[in-house]
Amino acid sequence: MGGKLLILNGLNLACLLGKNAHEIQALKKTLPPWVLFVSFEGYGVLPEDKIAYEEADFTVMAKSLNLRPVSEIPGASAEEFSRLVSQPSSNPYWKTRFKGGVEELFFLTTLDKTPSFSTSIADLARQHKYPLDNIGVYIQPIVQGTSCHCEFDLYYSPAFDSAAEATKGFVGLAGEKIAAMDGFFSRPYSAWQDIAYRNAKDTAAMQRKIKAIFDPNAVLNPGKLGY
Repeated sequence: MGGKLLILNGLNLACLLGKNAHEIQALKKTLPPWVLFVSFEGYGVLPEDKIAYEEADFTVMAKSLNLRPVSEIPGASAEEFSRLVSQPSSNPYWKTRFKGGVEELFFLTTLDKTPSFSTSIADLARQHKYPLDNIGVYIQPIVQGTSCHCEFDLYYSPAFDSAAEATKGFVGLAGEKIAAMDGFFSRPYSAWQDIAYRNAKDTAAMQRKIKAIFDPNAVLNPGKLGY
């Protein structure tokens, strides 16, 4: 249902809306902890009717959960947010405006499991004294809602070596936790490549063979399996 459909925690929404670290800090204090954004877009035959019945159905569903859809929240309007997510980020890139650096950890799961992942990563952060205020979350249903993209964005200042090291270390711990909870790393980048391929040795061997066929001299992305 809907055209655009995604969930952000307050920090990631503040990073999208704010133009600099000062604005982001101010927005964090006013925005809700979580925001579901959904748009209704008409096209094809009877577009106005399509928008009307989807809005009506969504309102009924929201009411059944004691929620009230709104078109504006403190610091942001739905129209402004729709404009932001419909075009490339302006400079500086929205994930670097808060602290200058970010480590992204993303995977596929099902929507019903996302609360467990969010809770587990928050618990892990407390256990290792990693600041929760630096963790952004982005969730987006895909494939007609059968699966979803789940992403944790860990913000840090590159100017402080200790913050950068702590963040990279936490990415490794979080990656192990996500794998243990059956999160699927569909794009196993270097930060969690070993975790993703640990139980898929046959897949890794097949990819190495294919890479050797098309890139026998290891010219493309040398030293990498295929990413």
